[in-house]
Amino acid sequence: MSDLDMAIIFQSATRDDAERAEALMRESFRTYRKRIGKGFSAEWADHFARILARGDVHVGLVDKDLVAVAMLEHRTTELYVDQIGVASEFQGQGIGTWLMASIEVLARRRGHARIVLETAETMPENLRFYGLCGFTELRRGPPTHGQDTVNRVYFEKTLRRREPVV
Repeated sequence: MSDLDMAIIFQSATRDDAERAEALMRESFRTYRKRIGKGFSAEWADHFARILARGDVHVGLVDKDLVAVAMLEHRTTELYVDQIGVASEFQGQGIGTWLMASIEVLARRRGHARIVLETAETMPENLRFYGLCGFTELRRGPPTHGQDTVNRVYFEKTLRRREPVV
């Protein structure tokens, strides 16, 4: 990545970030939504608002520009990556890789043993990206949410505990 990575801040989204974060997620998923022939629903907006309210929307900021968003869910032993997005003008600059590394740091700090996520089979660029980020494909199958019928690819990344330095 370029010198940009030194200037990016990863933090929980604030209420002031909410509108920009939601707009970035909508923009990021435009290609996917076209591929499945489905727009954003009111349920998605409610879902985003719930995740934001519990403090699990995180943003990447360069100066005051919002460049990335991650919607997360902390589970007992794992961190679920619900959705991530990178602003179109920053795509191809390593921001997605930086975002996934930041999510991994957060997961380790919270004591999670692994990170899990899913993506649509219709998004081969995502399949490649998650593999490059060290995720392992677990299985393929229908989504669990029932909002569409596009098969998903389920991934995990086991977080190895670091041995203490003696």
